[in-house]
Amino acid sequence: MIDTNKFNQYGFPRDVKDILGITIHETGNDSMNAQELFDYLNNECKTSQGYSYVCDDTQTLQIMPDDYAVYHTGKGKDWGCRYTIAISICSNINDEKYQAAQDNCVALIKQLMKKYGITKDS
Repeated sequence: MIDTNKFNQYGFPRDVKDILGITIHETGNDSMNAQELFDYLNNECKTSQGYSYVCDDTQTLQIMPDDYAVYHTGKGKDWGCRYTIAISICSNINDEKYQAAQDNCVALIKQLMKKYGITKDS
């Protein structure tokens, strides 16, 4: 289900024991699917934005390993970056494919919650 990559996004190493939650982002546009955002972050992105995973209506791609905290909340080494895994849903909320992308994201969230012992109350 998940393809992995060794791209070195801006961020820092972390112990997976420090993962306490998951942050969901939405691209809010229909101009990039998961593969296109994956490629952009690998080849063209010159900013500190980043995600650990990207989901669209057909696939989920892992961009960075979970033991690497990416800058995704705009605050550097803040709580969100340090302690959460960043997932981006690549679809417009008005897009007919949005529900499928959201379903793929939910499946990933469930997998990560189980893997790291994250509860809905975490």
